[in-house]
Amino acid sequence: MNLRENSEELFMDTIQQVQMAIRHTAAYPGDHPAPRESVSKSYETLANLLHKQAALTVSTFGNKLLVDNIPIDGKNTLFANFAKDLDQRRIDSIVFHRGLSKKDFTIFLDAMIKSPNTLKQEGGVASILKHHGVSTIKLNGVKYG
Repeated sequence: MNLRENSEELFMDTIQQVQMAIRHTAAYPGDHPAPRESVSKSYETLANLLHKQAALTVSTFGNKLLVDNIPIDGKNTLFANFAKDLDQRRIDSIVFHRGLSKKDFTIFLDAMIKSPNTLKQEGGVASILKHHGVSTIKLNGVKYG
């Protein structure tokens, strides 16, 4: 297995963990153990990756997901759904930076589970992160037309 294939598998696992944490956070009440376990596992996976590199960029290109400019398997509906979720929230890319805290990650997840209409009223995910002082997650909005 070459370095690119190894990186792609690591990225796929990381994005899958993040997506599952978003789904579990949305599906269960806050005191349920499923989202807590999912968030912890997802955070640990992402934090471990950020120990190896300074930042991780997740971006969309149509209905495809790119991680550090490496296309992630479009045949997997989980990744296509994540790309769709980002588009609905008008997010073109997310950059997770080294030093990401679990608190900041949880604020991001809580913002991602809000409906697009609620997010619009609250100024979007980037506005929520800024309001909470999150500096280790940066978002770029989708540019239309």
